[in-house]
Amino acid sequence: MDHISKDQKALEVCLLLRTLPNKMTPKVFFQHFLQSPHSDLASLRRFWAQPTGIESTMQLVQALRKEITKTEVGVAAWGDFIQNEAINIASKQQPKRGNYPHGSFQSSTTVAKSFFSTDEKETRETILTTEQMPFLYNTLLQTLLLKAQQSPTVLESEDEEPVDGMDLDVIGVSGEADFFCYTKQPAAISTRFKKIASTICSMVAFACNRCANGFQLTNSVRFLACGVSDRVHDYLHYLGLTSSKRTALSALNRLALNAKYNLDMEQKVHDLSVGNRSHTFRESIRGLESLVIEPAMLLPTAKENITSVAVWNSQIARVLMNQLTVPKDKKINSDVPPADNSAEGIGQVFEAVFSQTGLSINEFFGRVLPMDGDLGTVQNFNCLQAQRSPNPYPQESLSNTLFQLGASHTLWNIASAIFTLHIGNPKDARDCGAWQYLEALGFPSEKAIQKKDFTLMINQMERVFESILYYCLREIIENRQKGVSDSILRKKADAKEPGKKGDSNALPVIETEEWNSIVEDSKRSMRDGDVGRLMIIWSKWSLMTQALPGITNYSTYLPRAVLLLTVILPPDMRKYLRHNLLITPTGRDDHFLSKDGWLEVQNYWLKHFYNDCGNGTQIDWLCNIYSPNIMMLQKLLRSLKIDSGEKMIYQSHKNKLEQRSLDMVTLMANNHDVLDKDPNNGTSKNKIENTC
Repeated sequence: MDHISKDQKALEVCLLLRTLPNKMTPKVFFQHFLQSPHSDLASLRRFWAQPTGIESTMQLVQALRKEITKTEVGVAAWGDFIQNEAINIASKQQPKRGNYPHGSFQSSTTVAKSFFSTDEKETRETILTTEQMPFLYNTLLQTLLLKAQQSPTVLESEDEEPVDGMDLDVIGVSGEADFFCYTKQPAAISTRFKKIASTICSMVAFACNRCANGFQLTNSVRFLACGVSDRVHDYLHYLGLTSSKRTALSALNRLALNAKYNLDMEQKVHDLSVGNRSHTFRESIRGLESLVIEPAMLLPTAKENITSVAVWNSQIARVLMNQLTVPKDKKINSDVPPADNSAEGIGQVFEAVFSQTGLSINEFFGRVLPMDGDLGTVQNFNCLQAQRSPNPYPQESLSNTLFQLGASHTLWNIASAIFTLHIGNPKDARDCGAWQYLEALGFPSEKAIQKKDFTLMINQMERVFESILYYCLREIIENRQKGVSDSILRKKADAKEPGKKGDSNALPVIETEEWNSIVEDSKRSMRDGDVGRLMIIWSKWSLMTQALPGITNYSTYLPRAVLLLTVILPPDMRKYLRHNLLITPTGRDDHFLSKDGWLEVQNYWLKHFYNDCGNGTQIDWLCNIYSPNIMMLQKLLRSLKIDSGEKMIYQSHKNKLEQRSLDMVTLMANNHDVLDKDPNNGTSKNKIENTC
């Protein structure tokens, strides 16, 4: 009834509109009603655009749209109308003018490192999509989401196949080689659509006003880090995705200057402490004239021997639990360009450091300068220092400078010497070197020792060492004899006695003490950040290097470094320099790295960025632009994956032994009778000379 009354009233109004003297159609009536300046009519429509009446007004617009779009002509007309309205709305919304952070313009000559951080980038994106250009952003985003709902295949993501042989653990699990990886997030599709919409908004804003360049400046530096070629970079700049490459280099140049002049040197703090002066260091050096170096200084103490026994127990327990037994409860509680000569190179280093300290020459060379370097650097410096001695001028004698060996280079070189000594001759089947274990483990012995991959070499030594422990433990468990391990040691000791002969073709157990010093005491102590254990093994190496071939220089410089860090220097300085050997870049427990090893990683990234950008002849760029910004370039490179809707996680690559490999080692060891357990053999076997 109500519907009939409304229809009747509408018809009566239409009849009234067609009466004289002024006939009006309903369209003319509505147009005049909305546009008439008459006060009474304006009063009647005063709530149409107000909160109290806007809802019913929009219902009227929806009714008009529904009626107009009933025909093809109406659909086209309505589309043109909405398009023009959208153009008017979008053209009025634009980023705020002015300099960042009050505006949207960021000059490459004043940019700071914080501008490229993730938080700043997200803040700029939020402001752009919610305050400055919400209409265009929401239009694009809702269009993409609507299309995705209408086409379910769009929502299907292509899952990447896992990498074979890789055990991936998330944060909190210790491992031997840390790296980054990325995993698909559940809301990756919506995140992708949001990124597409915000990117288009940034491109439109940049095309309309080149001063709205926050997104483009970030991309220009990031694409430079990714090694994008000049041709592709120019095309992306033409599309509005990035700023020019010249702008990116200008930004990096500015950031490099900020890094150069941002050294945190508080002179007044140093002046308050007498201990920071070089008096104690010079007094310690003068004492070297009367210092008598005793072998006991390099031999382990009783407390250190207890630590070594605990290390052996942990190694045996590790292999026992991982390979042989299954515990009832696995949850165990635990707590500048290189110069042609060394003198010029050292001078360039000192000049670069001196220019950043703000000290005078006398003050700079009057203080102790601990520096890091590899063996070659230490040799060159000591040679240069010896040539200038005696000299009363500190800036010429360089007597205040103390170089310290890097933990990683020391490990790599000594491990290489030990591995080379034990590897044997793979061409001789009767040879009893470590190559037998490597082949049994399924690894080509000729690829074990590589100068370009020391990590691979250390991992293979660890595999050989743990396979030996596995075989010995398995024999002890199978035989159920308490004296098996003692008999093994006794037979090995008898084999070392001169005059005793045996089967020279048999394969004895490789000397595990040297290998344990590499695997447990050095590699894992460095990973755990245990400088005490590291010093114990360095003391052992100081004695071992006196007989190891191929590392003659370490036989001199390593004992010197150990004595400096344990005996000669003042206690506080010794402690500081020892703890300066290892760092934890990610801040996680059991993920320490040697400082020189971390610098080698950064050097790799530096070469990657430099070589992939097509600037092989611009050596100044390498020194002055890429090197100071290496950390930021890495973050920008990884941020591409994060912006693609993926989540970055830390992973650790564990060096694991498969059961099949252990079975092959057991078969090889039984065939060669490595434990000398053959009852028919009446004599102990001699140790073959080329195994140790």
